[in-house]
Formats: sequence, C-alpha cells, structure tokens
Amino acid sequence: MSAPPPPVAPPAPSDTASPTHAARWPAPTWAAATVVLTGLYLLSMDATVLNVAVPDLQRDLGPSMAQVQWIIDGFPLVVAGAVMAGGVLSDRWGHRRSFITGVLVCCVASVFGATASDPGVVIAARAAMGAGAALVMPAGMSVLITSLYVTPERRRRAFTAWTMAVAVGGLSGPVVGGALVELFSWRAGFWANVPVAAGLAVAAWFLVPESGRTRKGRVDAVGCLLSSGALLCVLWGLIEAPVHGWTSGPVLTAYAVAVLLAVAFRAQQRRAAAPLLDRDLRGDRHVRCALVSGVVMCMAAFGMLFLISLYLQSMLGYTPWQAGLRTLPMTVSMLPGALCALYLLQRSLVRAAMTGGLAVLTSGLLLLTTVSASSGYGLIAAVQSLCGLGAGLLATVVNEVVMAAAGERRAGVGSALHDASREVGSALGIAVLGSVLMTAFRDRLPAAPAGGGVLPAQDDPVTALDVLTRMGDLPGPAQEAVREAFAHALSLAAAVAAGVTLTTAAAMWWGLRAVVRTQPEPSATAQEPAGSAQLTGRPEAG
Repeated sequence: MSAPPPPVAPPAPSDTASPTHAARWPAPTWAAATVVLTGLYLLSMDATVLNVAVPDLQRDLGPSMAQVQWIIDGFPLVVAGAVMAGGVLSDRWGHRRSFITGVLVCCVASVFGATASDPGVVIAARAAMGAGAALVMPAGMSVLITSLYVTPERRRRAFTAWTMAVAVGGLSGPVVGGALVELFSWRAGFWANVPVAAGLAVAAWFLVPESGRTRKGRVDAVGCLLSSGALLCVLWGLIEAPVHGWTSGPVLTAYAVAVLLAVAFRAQQRRAAAPLLDRDLRGDRHVRCALVSGVVMCMAAFGMLFLISLYLQSMLGYTPWQAGLRTLPMTVSMLPGALCALYLLQRSLVRAAMTGGLAVLTSGLLLLTTVSASSGYGLIAAVQSLCGLGAGLLATVVNEVVMAAAGERRAGVGSALHDASREVGSALGIAVLGSVLMTAFRDRLPAAPAGGGVLPAQDDPVTALDVLTRMGDLPGPAQEAVREAFAHALSLAAAVAAGVTLTTAAAMWWGLRAVVRTQPEPSATAQEPAGSAQLTGRPEAG
C-alpha cells in the first residue's frame, strides 16, 4: 500500500491574493491593490478638486458664497451621512461588487456635473458622487485587509497605504484641479473622472477578488436618516449663518432640529437590533478618542486648505494651476508624519502620537494667525508643512486604532466609521471656517475706499465673494483695503481652528491616560486571521 502524498504547501501570502472568492483573472496582490488604491485616491481627490475653481465657477455660473460652500461640501456631507450604511452593505453585498457600483455611480454623476448650467445641478452632482464614494471607501479598505494583506505586518502597511492614498488624494486635488481649470475650465474637474472611473470599474471586475458577503440582516435605514439629517441641519445653519445672521430664527431653528435628531439617533441606536454604529466600537473609549481627533484634524486641515486656495488666487494673484502647485507642501509633509506615526505605533506610543499630531497641527494654525496683507507665499508654505506633518501623523494613528478595534469581521463597518469621521470633519471645516472667513471679511468691507467713495455695505456674502474674485478690477486703494480685510478674516478663521485643535489635544491627552496599545489577539488563529488587533489599557512606556 503506497504512502499518501505529502501535503502541498500553500502559496506565500505575497504571491497572490487570498480572497473569499477569487478574482476573475488570477492577479498578483499588487495589481489588485493598485486598482483599489487608485479608486480611493480618485474619490478623495474629487473632494477638493474644485477648491481652486471657485473664481472660474463664479464667472461662469455666478453662485453665491453659500452655494460655493454647498458645492464643495455636498460631497463630504453625503459621504459622512451614507458611509456607515455603505460599510454595512459592502460587508453583506460583497466588497468588489460594492466598489464597482460606487465607482460607476461617481462616473454617471460626473457627467451631470460637467454639463450643468445651474449651481443647483452642480450641488446635486457632487452629492451623488458622495453617495458613490460612500460605497467605494469602506469596500476598498475591506478588500485590502480581508483579501490582499492578511498578516499583521502586511496589514499595517495596508493601513498606511490606504491612509496615504486618501490623504494625498484630498490634498493633491487643488493641484489637479488647478491644471484642469487652467487648460480647460472648472467643468474638466468632472469630465476627468469619467474615463478613469470607467477604467477602474473594468479593472476591478477582472483583477480584484471578491470578499465579504458573510453577514445577514438589514441596513439601519432609520439610523442613517437620523444621523444624516442632524449633520445636514448643522451644516445648513453654519453655511447660511452669514446670510441670515448667526442668531437669526432660521439658523437657530436648524441647530435645534439638529439637536433633536441627534438625541433621537442616540436613542434609536440603543434600541435597534442591528444599529448603524456597532455597539462594541461606539462603546470603546479609545475608538471614540481616535474618531474625535480625526474629525478635528480634517476640519482644520481641509477647511484651511479651502481658504488657502482662495488666498493664493485672490491675494497673491496666482493662476489656478500655480495655486494648486503651491498647496503641495501639505501633501509632501504628510509622508514624514506617517513614518513618524509608524515608529510610535511600533512602540505603543499611541497617546503621544495622537496628541503630538494635534499639537503640530495647532502650531501651523497659530502661525497662520500672523498673516497680513503684505505676507508672501513663504508663510503659507510653512503653515502647510506644519499642518501636513501633523495631519499625516494623526491620520495614520486614527486609522490604526479604529481598524485594530474593528478586526476583520467588521472591516467594512470599521472603515466606514473612520471614513465618516474624516468626511464630517471636512464638511464642518469648510462650513465653519468658510462662514467665519466670509462674515469677518464682509464686516470689514464697508470701510474700504473705492475711488472717491467707499465700497457698499456688504449685506450678504454674495457681493463679498464677487469683490474678492474681481479684486484685480478695483483701483489701488480699494485693492489694499480688500487685501487687509481678507487677511484679517483669514487670521480670525485660523485662530478659531487653532483653538479647536488645541482644546482637542488637551482632551485627548486626558482621555487616553489609560493608554492605547495594539497587539495581536491571543485567539486570532481560531477566530480571525492573523493581524486582528485589540486595544488594551496598560500604561504606556515612558
């Protein structure tokens, strides 16, 4: 009787993906990862690609400042409201299928945005793109850590790659947008998505393995509607406050409705059989601290990036392409921040990394408070470098903490939770800092001389934005007064952001006094693939 053949050794993890369902074409891990990361980069870039297109958009469609803020904010608003549902859907429907569907939704929405003749249509197109992104982002992260990179060390590198693709995409949007506006118009920011998104959908169909499709049940639609409604009311109040007044009836009513919806959401989540927010994750103090830090980081970084883009074009006279290139310091400085975060994470210094990232971000914002009408690009470059360093450090730590707590079984939900915090922060940053800037700018304009008289009182920010974008047509004394008004407003907005980040840093230092550590779960081999991690409260070394 012959001996049984020896068992065949499984392939090394680095050779091919090890998915739940194989890709339609056998593909190396790097090919599938490239498709996923490119999709994440594209949609993150879409969030900021129109930042430098505001003057061109103003000349073409004549939107008010509030409409401009809705155009920029429509994307992150919908992502923030729908990404939790998108994460649950991707875990149940299949990560590859969700990724492809989301990319195609963005492709179709881009066509409508590119052909729009009214600001309202542009806002709707941006919102539809956000709905597609709400599927793509959690599905992309889930593919990376459940199908492509399943060992602890490789999974940590996947976290870093995902974080950098999303962050660099968002921060390089002004560069790409500037080039497109310079060569064509603001509409090219939409048209450029169409061939890339279509190509990504085809590539994902053949190269990306399927995973997920393991959970049953329904999406918490009620929770999604309540949370989205609360955020929408907050943003409406913030964006419309310069028009109606910060203490006007409509604005205060919007805030009151937001509070009622938030209270109802919390009560509904406690009763729901399958809540939108996973009970274990929302009850984890370390995850809560990480998510709050992520919201504040994105509020400061992306809000200030929007304002800096206006400053570079209106105050320093750069073209959209030149202005986009001059936002690169923030993108470049994120890499050393992420590397520093990996160094600290390997030594379980999560508390130091999180509060340190907020502190560095605060230093950049405080530097921006010194801006004046005579400031040049050097100050702006230094501000961006500090903000990028802090954002890179903080983003990597937040991602690690949230995904380590979620594990593979809840990868889509964990990724969606992290995505939601980032998009909420981005939406709030543009709404809060944009409204602070335009209110302060408008209030300074009546004293600005224009020829023999004065500039008319700016009773709403529509005229203020028009003055800003057409400043080159004003006589010399009026230009100088407008420059001083804008510099004052930018300094005030930076001070508000710095106050928020500094307060958050102090709160996180106190909240994480039982310090986060990440380590493999002892039962990982029996319950989840290697690389799952848990959070413990042992004191941090040093």
